[in-house]
Amino acid sequence: MPPFVNIGEIGRKVIIKPVDNSIVAREGTVRKDNTIEIINVFGTDGEKNNRAPLTIDFIIEGTQNPTSTKNAGKF
Repeated sequence: MPPFVNIGEIGRKVIIKPVDNSIVAREGTVRKDNTIEIINVFGTDGEKNNRAPLTIDFIIEGTQNPTSTKNAGKF
């Protein structure tokens, strides 16, 4: 995530909400360097197709944008 987006403390679990069922995962873990790890993005059974071209669209609950209007940084 961009450096000024608050995603919470390292080790915290976050809820993942897929948009248009683009992924199977429903949970992620906050890691260092403002990163969220999502395991089994397409599920454990291999049923989801992940061939290119691929669009992954999801919402991470509990994140907070910076309070200023400046650019949050690169994704």
